[in-house]
Amino acid sequence: MSEPTGGVVLMSAVRAIGSWPFFKEGDLMSDADSLVLDSLEQQQTEVVFGLVGAVGTDLARLETFLDEGLQRFNYTPSVIRVTSLLDTFDVSQLGVPLASAPENERILTRIKAGNGLRRLSKRNDIFALYAAQQILVRRPEPVSSEEPDLRPHWRTAHVVHSLKHPEEVRTLRRLYGPGFFLIGVYSPESLRLRNLVDRYLMTEEQARQLIRQDENEKEGHGQHARDTFELSDVFIPMTGNEETPRTSSSVFSTSSSVLPGRHRPRRSTPCSWPSPRRCARGVWPGRWARSSPAPRVT
Repeated sequence: MSEPTGGVVLMSAVRAIGSWPFFKEGDLMSDADSLVLDSLEQQQTEVVFGLVGAVGTDLARLETFLDEGLQRFNYTPSVIRVTSLLDTFDVSQLGVPLASAPENERILTRIKAGNGLRRLSKRNDIFALYAAQQILVRRPEPVSSEEPDLRPHWRTAHVVHSLKHPEEVRTLRRLYGPGFFLIGVYSPESLRLRNLVDRYLMTEEQARQLIRQDENEKEGHGQHARDTFELSDVFIPMTGNEETPRTSSSVFSTSSSVLPGRHRPRRSTPCSWPSPRRCARGVWPGRWARSSPAPRVT
């Protein structure tokens, strides 16, 4: 069976989301409270973790830690890389040929293609819709043709790697309600520069250009990693000194508290980009009262 084209993927995502019974017709962006998945059995159903971190952050290492912790809680991890959507499109429509090498050009062209896709679709949440479509197609097949294909995975945690625009976060929160959590991964700029230079053989200037473009582009359809990071529910510092067994425990001791049926919000210092001193392991109470700023701990 051939791979679906990007247009087919996008339309199937929108149709699937629009057909779900907890949405009013044409009401994808309505109030989040009306879109919470009340019908889900919160104790043992699937959850969705979104990852956000600046370019050069070792998100793959955090994925490893999360996988270990999830399996200890008898959850099966399922990784969704949203940039895979670009591979399903005829990128000539976006006016940006995707480079495969060198690494700085590969990343830059994918950033530009992502911006073009948001602009073309007129949706800054297009990659979130793709993630939702991937979650849907990975769910079990219906028992009968009359049964809606809406059953969530049993004890599955989808790890969405990675989000770059606030609208992506807002859409996933509306879709999955209390089953979605955004993990902000902090890594100091010096370490991110070293990762980009040493691992991908970039010059320091090329690495700095990537970091600047990733954080906050002026274009509305561009990447806004800084603004997205500030919406995180959980903040995890990755400073390069982590040991897998110990860090897995500390990372997932925080993450486990947000699994359905386990969430206990607690006070924590809000995490400001990019100061590591204000990155706290914990749940930001602002997740539950988004109109108010997160409280400071004195």
